[in-house]
Amino acid sequence: MRSKGETLVESVSVGASAGNCQAAWVAIPCTATRKGSVRLSLAALVLVSAGLIARPGAQIGAVLEGIVEDRFKAFMPGVDVTATSPESGFKATIRTNDRGAYRFQGLKPGLYVLRATLSGFQPQIYENIRLAAGQRRCFDFKLQVARPILAPEDPIDAASVSASCEKPALDVSVNPRQVLDRGLADFASGRIVESLADFDPIAGILPPAGRGLLWQRGIALYYAGRYEDCRTQIEAQHVADAGDVENAFWHFACVARSESPAAARNALLTVSPDSRFSVRGAPVSPGTRLPMRELYAMFRAR
Repeated sequence: MRSKGETLVESVSVGASAGNCQAAWVAIPCTATRKGSVRLSLAALVLVSAGLIARPGAQIGAVLEGIVEDRFKAFMPGVDVTATSPESGFKATIRTNDRGAYRFQGLKPGLYVLRATLSGFQPQIYENIRLAAGQRRCFDFKLQVARPILAPEDPIDAASVSASCEKPALDVSVNPRQVLDRGLADFASGRIVESLADFDPIAGILPPAGRGLLWQRGIALYYAGRYEDCRTQIEAQHVADAGDVENAFWHFACVARSESPAAARNALLTVSPDSRFSVRGAPVSPGTRLPMRELYAMFRAR
């Protein structure tokens, strides 16, 4: 049962709209969980591509994030992670995604407590978490199955753990699956730059056909401001799935930022108007993505 005034959301960004994918200079409304759920405002995309969205002020909010696992190190989705500040009275709850990740961003400096709860498991708590302006700290939870004979776990004093967000080194030639999974977890949690640190070496060992299936990298490259690399990645995706109209929009955005909107229109990827538009290679009925088809026709207009 949640107390009055407590918020349950999928992601929290204090001082900015929740669910914004932010690059260094722009925020476009979206949810970076999976390609089918990316909600991109085409109007915003066109404005960004044309250079008409101004750079927002510098972000100085702090970040608390991490992963929730069980004792077998399996990701735990659907866990409620609550951040509270005894100093300011701030309280918000995030539910972990399908990779067990949570993330609070835009937090004010101060003292915080983190609590992870899920029915059937013992709650786990970190207390005395001190955040400075712009600081990022990572706290992972490992939940144990609740048993009546076990006493509740004592809170963990945050001062006794490093809370470092540095990733352990992984050799992509030895552990490609682990590298990819870690990159996908970062991408799903909105950690764009961190996801690319794993996506790039994966892309380097994949054949062109395989690279074209790594659509998350194309989106991450755009939000990281690496527009030339974004264009190359999206073109590989188009070869892998020429029926996916969404690739045409991302390609337009990347070329518009690296060159100009006019160049982007001239380089617009060709998607057959007779094609049954697809999502990651799976055909969908013509009416399913009708707005996408109409928008593509608008972009093709001369």
